[in-house]
Amino acid sequence: MRRRALINLVLFGMAALLGLGVHLDLTRSAAPRLPPLTALQPAAIGEIRVHDGKDKDIVLVKHDGQWQMRRPYPVAADEERVQRLLAIATTLVQRRIPAGEEDLGRYGLSPSGLRLELDGIGIDFGTTEPLRFRRYVRAGGEVSLIDDGFYHHLIAAAEDFVSRRVLPPGARADAARSRARPLELNQLLTLTADGVTRLGEPPEGIELSIWLWDAPEAIPLLLSSDRRQLVRPDLGLVYQFQTPIPLRQPPHPSP
Repeated sequence: MRRRALINLVLFGMAALLGLGVHLDLTRSAAPRLPPLTALQPAAIGEIRVHDGKDKDIVLVKHDGQWQMRRPYPVAADEERVQRLLAIATTLVQRRIPAGEEDLGRYGLSPSGLRLELDGIGIDFGTTEPLRFRRYVRAGGEVSLIDDGFYHHLIAAAEDFVSRRVLPPGARADAARSRARPLELNQLLTLTADGVTRLGEPPEGIELSIWLWDAPEAIPLLLSSDRRQLVRPDLGLVYQFQTPIPLRQPPHPSP
């Protein structure tokens, strides 16, 4: 008898837990969804700024449908990386946090370590909460918790936002004035690196110069001796390649 009573008690406890789980699921589904972090639409945004109040200050501007970096390098921007930043505008808010100015410090928001501005609308990023590792942010005067899937893009180096295309997309070269050997000029126009880094000590190599139509001056390039680097000495950038860049093929002799 005692054993049967114990079994019944266990079954009752399991049923109660199951009922509680169903109740919680229904409660969550019935709870109104919070609005996104901002009212901005990513496709309509025309300017992005990421800065930390110290050394980091990245400015990206959309021009004729293409994203360009204005600071710290005046070059084409990496479109994929830009899209990651734009998605922050419509990320879902998981929770609103009632917080006065005196509470901001505990969330890492006074001062904030990092600020994203989308068309002038600022989003401050703070620390993460310890349970689900969601990040505290402040936008429009409100403190919220969002999923922490963006922060690594925000703290990335400025060079990571540079397009891996060595020359601007759609560029047309003046073959008569350009000096591209030992590389193919047409190849340079579409050449995409595996990564972009800041220039330290310039490598030994061959100096090239590429003239683009309507450009006031040539683009200087330095091809490293192992052909795994193309340096833009005027910008202080190095385009890195995992395999050597192919050389220009000699013309076939006439039969």
